[in-house]
Amino acid sequence: FNRKKNDLVIQGMDPDDDVDVEISAADQVLALLKSKPHVSFTALTAEMNSGLITLKKRKKGFDNSITVEEFTRNIHYGIDGPSEFAGRQFGINEDELTAVASAKSSNTREVPQNLHLKNGQVLLALAWTTDEGRRKFDTFPEFVSGDATEQTNSEERPFYTLMGKDNMNKSFAHTWAFMPSNATWIYSWLFEEAVPTLHPGTAIERVQLILTDACNQEFSAISNCIGKGKDMSKTYQMAWHRWCGWHRVNRNFTNNAKYKSLLAKVRESSVDNSIEISLITRFMWYCIKHYETEEELELAFKLMNQYLKEDQGSHSHKGEIDENTRVKIRDFFTNHFENKKLMLCEASFEGVMTFGNCTTGVSEAEHRAYKKSAGGVTPRDDLATCADKILSMDQAKTAKKDRKVVHSLKSQSKM
Repeated sequence: FNRKKNDLVIQGMDPDDDVDVEISAADQVLALLKSKPHVSFTALTAEMNSGLITLKKRKKGFDNSITVEEFTRNIHYGIDGPSEFAGRQFGINEDELTAVASAKSSNTREVPQNLHLKNGQVLLALAWTTDEGRRKFDTFPEFVSGDATEQTNSEERPFYTLMGKDNMNKSFAHTWAFMPSNATWIYSWLFEEAVPTLHPGTAIERVQLILTDACNQEFSAISNCIGKGKDMSKTYQMAWHRWCGWHRVNRNFTNNAKYKSLLAKVRESSVDNSIEISLITRFMWYCIKHYETEEELELAFKLMNQYLKEDQGSHSHKGEIDENTRVKIRDFFTNHFENKKLMLCEASFEGVMTFGNCTTGVSEAEHRAYKKSAGGVTPRDDLATCADKILSMDQAKTAKKDRKVVHSLKSQSKM
């Protein structure tokens, strides 16, 4: 009889099994990635009864063959470890998980969706790349944009994508990852182990800028692995870390619950007052994007602080903002913008190849395409289905770009 894709059954998973065992979602996604000759991946799994992590690498050998290496090491982070992760995912404790892993009778075994049936391991994290993604990242490694998104899979795992830009300023994705959480240790694994494993060679050493939002866990992990051209012992020797300006101005200010209603009230009071709010937000963007030296930036901050404190009756003010709102705006500007200038403003990255990139817009757009496209990912998809859809969309995107290049070359040759 016919079986659905997610009802795959395999034999011989355990020598003591007498009947067929249904393959888990974790095994399905690993089998999917293994079946793709253009895909390389690294998986982080945990044995519940030992507290050890197993790191599996799949990479191409010199003869284009596929090799698998396994490494085992202790968990050093203590945050969201295997027991905590499994308990949160499945609502069962470590004793129950140990009993599941050691059960000999397949008739009494109750295997959670995410456990590896053969050895009872839990798939903590999974990262992969493609041959084309690896080639592009090796060619254009200077700029990296990273962002996590939700609602892409049925296990409610954060999905992380790393993007780059080519010489035509066109974006491309080169690394994808399913994570168990947004804990610091998983970001450390992703940036310090997964990415270097998937992208061997010198690309990592040539990264100039890593652009992300201001997630504390992500910030902490990246801070520990960038050298800023001074510490050659770091994984990303030449890289600097920059926060997304759009998240700071839009998410943290104009659309933040603390300020949104106050700013809306001012905007609706009159056209001139609305212009006053727009002037302040545009000034922040000028600081982020256009002021290129420390002297320019310091002068701009001094003038804005004076502007926010002076009498609004002066000729320099277009409209008036009530004092309560002005106090909150001054508080945000001083504590959450000016004090974070080293992570936000172009002047703080003098000599760094930023190429004018100051937001994670390419990552946001990529994730929006994954979710909104016909046949895109949904919260109902298991990991294998989600990964399969993303690989298909990436291949279609690459093929479309290739067709455009061929068409452009043919058009030029006829001229």
